[in-house]
Amino acid sequence: CTNSSGYLIVQNQNSQQTGCTMNVDSIMRGGYTPFANRAVDSYALGQMGMRDLDNNGRPDVIDTTPTVVLDTLPTGTLSAVTITGTAQDQPYVPPSTYPQPGPPPISVNNIVAVNYRVDGGAWQSASPRDSAFDTTTEGFTFTPALTNGVHTIEVQAANRVNNSSLVKTASVTISGSSVTPTLAATNTPPPSATATTTRTSTPTATRTVAATNTATASPTNSSTMQPTNTSTALPTNTPTPLPTNTATLQQTNTPTNTSTALPTSAATQTAVASPTASTNAMQLASGWNLLAVPAGSTYNAQSLASEINSQGGSVKEIDRWSVGTWQAYLVGYPFNNFTADSQLGFFVRTTAASQWSSVLAGTAGTRVLNTGWNLLAAPPCASGLTSCYTASTLAASMNAQGATVTEIDDWSNGAWTAYIVSYPFNNFAIKTGHAYFIKSGAAATWTP
Repeated sequence: CTNSSGYLIVQNQNSQQTGCTMNVDSIMRGGYTPFANRAVDSYALGQMGMRDLDNNGRPDVIDTTPTVVLDTLPTGTLSAVTITGTAQDQPYVPPSTYPQPGPPPISVNNIVAVNYRVDGGAWQSASPRDSAFDTTTEGFTFTPALTNGVHTIEVQAANRVNNSSLVKTASVTISGSSVTPTLAATNTPPPSATATTTRTSTPTATRTVAATNTATASPTNSSTMQPTNTSTALPTNTPTPLPTNTATLQQTNTPTNTSTALPTSAATQTAVASPTASTNAMQLASGWNLLAVPAGSTYNAQSLASEINSQGGSVKEIDRWSVGTWQAYLVGYPFNNFTADSQLGFFVRTTAASQWSSVLAGTAGTRVLNTGWNLLAAPPCASGLTSCYTASTLAASMNAQGATVTEIDDWSNGAWTAYIVSYPFNNFAIKTGHAYFIKSGAAATWTP
């Protein structure tokens, strides 16, 4: 019960052992049921670094705060006062109970801005000493416009999760061209500063991440039919058996999500011109591919697989996610030959890399968003570009029409990339011919 692990040194208090705090299903306890129910107990979350004691939406290990240190100001006769200093994100420190030698405190939050103001005026931006604010420790510099008299200089830094430092204050007296600076040892919280949270112990409540998806009556294969996402609550699949007169099928090469809960790099997006109603060449990798069929097309799963294979492809399975359930079409079997709606997305499994050429035509229709996860196709661009949205502008457009989109996920090159609404990173391009998982807190219709 008291064995602990992880950066946060969380005990293993969910156990069948007598005397532990709880004894409930959890993915860390094994078995299929907790995996299907996405049940993760609080101790397991803590051991994985996913604990959020103050429930502000940021795991403790990234809910950190920067500090500001001002360099000593020069004295004497000066025409201008240049102020320099250092902003540093302070790591979430592991508990002192960690078996020694413990891990060094680590922060993954870079400084994104340093601002200053003079005598309570408007906040202005300081400049980084190097090329950009992009590391956990950053030097900064600024030269405020000062007149004769006593001035109060306030400086504040912010990190990538929008946590602000306390305000560092300096007092500077200007008399003619004579400067008498005094660095005041004061740190006063600004009105917008994030309060420091005292974290003591792990909550004992069990957290259920998402509800179980009930299997449909239609026959599907006996394997797991969706990419496994270990960072966000993507839809799960409850498999059902094939008819007894068919061969046993086993699916392989299921994509695994190795990305972190909060990706740390921003993608640079460039729109590429492509004539309207031109040939669209989709590159299919060996394994799983997430794609959309052209607007105005009339494919079903069988004809889509046949066309790709006629061009040198090796499609073995096509899956779709619709209204909270998975359906799988297996090439060569006469069931689950669903219609390939151009407004939805599809997972296509191949055994070798290939290329599929189709024609982009027609106009994008209204998309229906259900509460929870939706697998939707990117609309074609009226301008003829291959990309007319980014993840952030797509979410904003949908939310302006009644949705409450909080996350958009892309599966490309064997890995997930997640854009979380309101975070300034992973704002990837939404490309025609591809499809994306979109999580909404409310049902809505969206017209591109």
